Parts: sequence; structure tokens; C-alpha cells
Amino acid sequence: MKKVFEFINKIEMFIAALFLVVATLITFIAAVTRVFNYPINWAIDMSLFLWAWCIFFGADFAIRNDKLVSFDLVLYKLSPRIRKVYSTILYLIILAFLVALLVYGSILTYTTRVRPFQSIPAISYSWITISLPIGALLMIRSVIGKIIGFYKKKPVEEIKENDYEHRGEPL
Repeated sequence: MKKVFEFINKIEMFIAALFLVVATLITFIAAVTRVFNYPINWAIDMSLFLWAWCIFFGADFAIRNDKLVSFDLVLYKLSPRIRKVYSTILYLIILAFLVALLVYGSILTYTTRVRPFQSIPAISYSWITISLPIGALLMIRSVIGKIIGFYKKKPVEEIKENDYEHRGEPL
């Protein structure tokens, strides 16, 4: 199962990087062609599609690799046991938000199924909005893994204070 998750993670990061590069290129090319009075009408919609997917794949990568923005000035002055409880509570709050994002993103995807892209009428707008529930599912998997990981580590009693040097990550 671990190899399956590693494979999914690699594909996810490859797609995110590819979409970022392609969205940037499309935006640049569209700007250049607009200067010469040959606008690319579908460039905005395609860039929006690519950015939406890139953002959610990137957010999952940030959660999985402890790259979320955090304010930990007070956190690292607390005991290891309290840090573990604090981090668990924060990840449970994130999990609740992600479940809401999954539910409401699914509703949004369903309601936009008949809405076409403005410049690409053959494609449904739900291809953008489905990035919400899929991204939420990926992040839910990562958050649950983080919470489980807190309690698979060595017991709090065995943790020394210098085990938690500031690295910009929770426990």
C-alpha cells in the first residue's frame, strides 16, 4: 500500500509541475499574441483549469511534506505532550474544513455540470470544479496520515527537548 501512495504522490507532483509550466506558457503566449492583435480566446479558460488543479495538488504536497505556513513561536516553548495535542487539534480542524470542502465541492461540481466554458463550449465547467472534491480527498488522506503519524512516533515520555528543533513543521 505504501508503494501505491508513493506512486500516487509522484504522479500528483508531476501533474502539478506540468500544469504550472503549461499554464504559465499559455498565459505568456496569449499575452504576446494579444499585442499583435491575434488574441487566443481559450487561453484564459485553459489557464484557469490548469491553475485549479495545480493549486490542489500543490496543497496536498504542502500538507504531506510539512510545508504549511505556521506560527510556532509559542508552540516550541511548550512541552512535547502539549505540542502533540495542539498539532492533533489543528489537523482535526483542517480535516473538518476538508470534509466541508469535499461535500460542498461535490455539490458545486454537480451544479456546474451543464455550464460550459465561455470560450470552449464543448467542455463542461465541472472539469474545474471537480478539482475541489478530488483535491480535498487527497488532502484528507494526507491529514489522516499526519494524525496517525503523530501517534506512531516514540512515546512523549521518551522525547527530548532538542528532538524538536525549529524546522517549520509540527511535531
